[in-house]
Amino acid sequence: MSEMINAMRLDKGTEVPVLHVRIRGNGECVQTFWAEGRRLGCFRCLLQAEHKHYRQERFPVLKELPTRKQLGCNGFTPYAVSAPMAAAALCLEVVVDWLQYGRASPRFRTSAMA
Repeated sequence: MSEMINAMRLDKGTEVPVLHVRIRGNGECVQTFWAEGRRLGCFRCLLQAEHKHYRQERFPVLKELPTRKQLGCNGFTPYAVSAPMAAAALCLEVVVDWLQYGRASPRFRTSAMA
């Protein structure tokens, strides 16, 4: 979904910023990425483009693969209820910086859970 939103933003050439927020692994960390305009990197810049490492994380944060669970015909990645709260908090930090200073810097943020 994030790549589709990113592609639509690039195709339209809009200057409207997009804030991507994600929970990594089983809630070990949360990340935000502020995409704005064409002069700076976009969401796809977080993945490798070269053939040998195609679509691998450019900035890996997980030490091991997340645990996956199966419930009926659906698969999911379990994490604690605190992970979405941490993601929302990090998201708000970015928005507050943007409102207060007119820019979201740093544009790529990671917050690791202890």
